[in-house]
Amino acid sequence: MVRLSLLFSAFWLLSSALDPSRLDQQWWEEFALEKGALLSEDLKQPLNSLEEQGDRLRAEKLIQQIEAQVKSLEIIKNQEVEDGLAPFVPKEFYLFEDLSEALQRQRSLKESIKEQRGQLQGLEETMNAVKEAARKAFSRYQDQEKPSKEAFLQGLEVINRRLRQEYVEEEIRLGREQLKRSQEELRASDEKVGVIKKRLNLKALDLEMAKRQRQQLQGTFEELSKQRLELEEGIVLIDKSDVTSSYDLRFLNQRLINALAQEAFLGAKILLLQIKPSLVAASNGKNVELQTRKDQLERMQGEQQRWERLTESALQLSAKEIYQQSIDNSHPELLQINQEINQEALSSMSALENLKNQLYDVGLAIQLIEKFETERKAPLEKVGFNLVTYFQSVKKELESALDWVLFEVGEIPITLLGILKAFLIFVISYIISKILRRLMQRLSKRRGLVAQPTLYTFGRVIQYIVILLGTLFALTSLGLTVQNLLIILGALSVGVGFGLQNIVNNFLCGLTILFEKNLKVGDYVELEDGHFGQIVGVNVQNSTIHTYDGEDVLVPNSDIVGKKIVNWTKQDPYLRLHVPFFVAYGSDEEQVVSVVSEVAKQVSYTLANVRGVRDPEVWLREFGESSLNYELVVWVNLLRSRGRRALTAIYLVEIYKALRQHGIEIPFNQLDVKIKEK
Repeated sequence: MVRLSLLFSAFWLLSSALDPSRLDQQWWEEFALEKGALLSEDLKQPLNSLEEQGDRLRAEKLIQQIEAQVKSLEIIKNQEVEDGLAPFVPKEFYLFEDLSEALQRQRSLKESIKEQRGQLQGLEETMNAVKEAARKAFSRYQDQEKPSKEAFLQGLEVINRRLRQEYVEEEIRLGREQLKRSQEELRASDEKVGVIKKRLNLKALDLEMAKRQRQQLQGTFEELSKQRLELEEGIVLIDKSDVTSSYDLRFLNQRLINALAQEAFLGAKILLLQIKPSLVAASNGKNVELQTRKDQLERMQGEQQRWERLTESALQLSAKEIYQQSIDNSHPELLQINQEINQEALSSMSALENLKNQLYDVGLAIQLIEKFETERKAPLEKVGFNLVTYFQSVKKELESALDWVLFEVGEIPITLLGILKAFLIFVISYIISKILRRLMQRLSKRRGLVAQPTLYTFGRVIQYIVILLGTLFALTSLGLTVQNLLIILGALSVGVGFGLQNIVNNFLCGLTILFEKNLKVGDYVELEDGHFGQIVGVNVQNSTIHTYDGEDVLVPNSDIVGKKIVNWTKQDPYLRLHVPFFVAYGSDEEQVVSVVSEVAKQVSYTLANVRGVRDPEVWLREFGESSLNYELVVWVNLLRSRGRRALTAIYLVEIYKALRQHGIEIPFNQLDVKIKEK
């Protein structure tokens, strides 16, 4: 290590280049980028001093990266944003085509500015990460002994990271200049559109030429329609069970979309030529019927958007399979057909873009006609028409936003509108399940039909089934197939394994309670903590027990299934009640037993003449310090009572009255105190 340090020191003392093993805080400011071309050659000289092969390879790789960074930095520093603005010289008048071209350019600039802003935001995020990596690299470098092998290697890493940072800074500079230039071009485009609108001359339209063009396009349109019909017939004849045929089917489907886009493009051109006479008539103050044309435009726009989504999905799928099959290389014929599908999809995207621009022209013509009609209306009619137009535009924007693809499950695009529809279906199913459950509750109140616990279980099961069906309908409304649902269930199973395990456990335990019927609604139960009450509900996560003190105790279903719970009314609602009382020593035992037994029989809660239930009994429990301790044992019906404590109180009152009436003494606690005199 000492010999290696001396070698590095001697080399860098004789060299005027940047020393990676001796970088200070201001090394970048002192380093002239003009010397960057000589940097990589200077850094290669001490490689022979690295004894280990791994260190040499690491250093060579870093030097190659530094050399590439320096060259890239020199190139990007010489790049400048070209001035694309040409002076605008207004003409005396403009045609419809001039306005269409200017508006499409304006729309293209807006989309480009939006994309440039997104790229700038991504570059700024990258810059933060690059700066942090450079800071950490220099921090590790400062921890090394200098000069040394590790300091040299870590210094190369610091130089590489700093050059990367400089390159990203240059990218941000160019991006900002390009954005500024695009914004200036957009402002100029806005001014140009304003001038064209003011000098628009629709009377200069050659309607005879438009008629001849329409007739020519009509023949081409019919030919494309025939080709499209032949494709549809070919798709019907394909054997969909064969693997190769399924790829052929995808290819033909994509060709069909391409043919439909080209056919629709010609149809939109013909539609525009049909609208032009109406445009001239509206500019001359005549009334024009537009509803049919607007309906045609809306239908064609919807088809264009649907074909575009299908084509995007086809592009993603074909790119994925091309990547997999190029690695596998076991089915070259499938790789070739996927490449053909990809090319056909790219061609379809181009045709759909042309269709989109043509439909934009049709919409522009319709807007101009509506503008002319609005100008002829009375002030109040103008306000109403403008409001209707505004709400229609808001509706279109909202529909466009709702059709935006948020993400994809497999090949199925999931849109905001689809999610809202699915949510609505789920809410409706939940409301229906609640209504059916309440209907079951009302039926359970009618005596003589079905037992209340059975109807409660039946209502709960119906509620769960309706919610489950609603959830399935909601998912299928998104376009999800069985395979996609299995993907979702697989993802949910991971969630169940981590965070939802307790929730699913309680739900399954709730189903166990409902179907096992060891515990059911209406049963009187006693928990381990002493709570005593009636089960009034078995919910998704917990069961509700209503006590006689007015408490509603929520017990997790898993605790009810897994812990000890006393069910006092599982077989029957009968409960043997033990009521303790005391009499004085010397009392007649037969009289006590007779009196208390008779008074117990007179209480309305006492069961009498019930098979398997014994009459009230009086037991001598123990000899107390100052009394004979008895216990009344009596059977009662819990469903007719108000709880054990209330029943005990009733029997104690009656026992007290009877004992006093028959002169049986109830003793006080006696304490003998002896005083000893000295």
